[in-house]
Amino acid sequence: RMRATTLSGERDNARLLEMSPDQIAHQLSELGYGEQARSLGLTQSGTDLIRGMVERHLAAEMDSLRRLCTPSIAASAWLRAYAWKYDLMQVRFVVRSRRARMVPNSPVVMSALANLKPEVYQRMFEPGAINLDAAEFAPIAASPFAETLRRHLRSDTGDYEAVEAALLSDYHQGVIRKFLASAPRYDPVHRILSADLDYTNLVTVLSARDEKRRTEDILPRLIPHGFWAHGETARGILGADSLAEMAKNIERAAEGGFFSFLGTRRDALTTPAAIERAARRALLHLVRHCMRSPFESPGAVIGYVIMQEIEGRNLSALAAAKQAGFTALETAPYLVTEA
Repeated sequence: RMRATTLSGERDNARLLEMSPDQIAHQLSELGYGEQARSLGLTQSGTDLIRGMVERHLAAEMDSLRRLCTPSIAASAWLRAYAWKYDLMQVRFVVRSRRARMVPNSPVVMSALANLKPEVYQRMFEPGAINLDAAEFAPIAASPFAETLRRHLRSDTGDYEAVEAALLSDYHQGVIRKFLASAPRYDPVHRILSADLDYTNLVTVLSARDEKRRTEDILPRLIPHGFWAHGETARGILGADSLAEMAKNIERAAEGGFFSFLGTRRDALTTPAAIERAARRALLHLVRHCMRSPFESPGAVIGYVIMQEIEGRNLSALAAAKQAGFTALETAPYLVTEA
């Protein structure tokens, strides 16, 4: 049986913001994290304990969800398809780490939600050529990203920008696109996945503006979904002179839907952080609405995974902020909340 709630309410987060790391861990132990608190509490404390509890909790929730979906071929297929999103995060992290000649000390955030275990990817961080035909890489060789990795990661040289663009295509064209095509546009799972892709592209655009990246460099990083697939439309969004113009171009191209939030309280959306936070809240609101469908439906299953991701990210951000000494007021904008 899955948990019915998640820590995304403003009251939930406001209460946690005022607590110390050990108090947060204790509070979590009473909110569905008891098993993780008991197994880790004797050897860890503070922010390390929070991170460890989150990682193990997400893994346990995902394992439970997979078991619950087993009787339904459709729900299981949708769950596996969506979970490749978290493997994509892992693979991109591998590419970037190898480019920087860096072996990370910990797995990427949300690795517990991926189809493949973190230890499978950990072997890829070591320098040198990667032979996907080796037994240790068999799970990756069977993934949607195998051919891209075969072509580009036989050595530590190559066009890493092209690799990342190809990996995004592997995820969208090879996995998500055919699932979206199989679901009616009004179906909850179609609405959730479309909004998730829109949000991902919005974050890419906002990051590009912040880094002052060239439009032609960013276009290959956009997932070609909906209006984002139209080159001139995407160029108009990326090349906007101001955030206000960018928001108007997106709103005009989207014609409502997920991006309707851009038309409300426009005077408050004056920074990239404010726009991203509004988008996260819009996604959370949509997921909550779509999860009213029966739990065995693909929409409810994907929605539940997104809710677990939101909770995990909130707690990870909270732990990082506590470790850095941020105040509650400084931390609050980094948390995804709903009224």
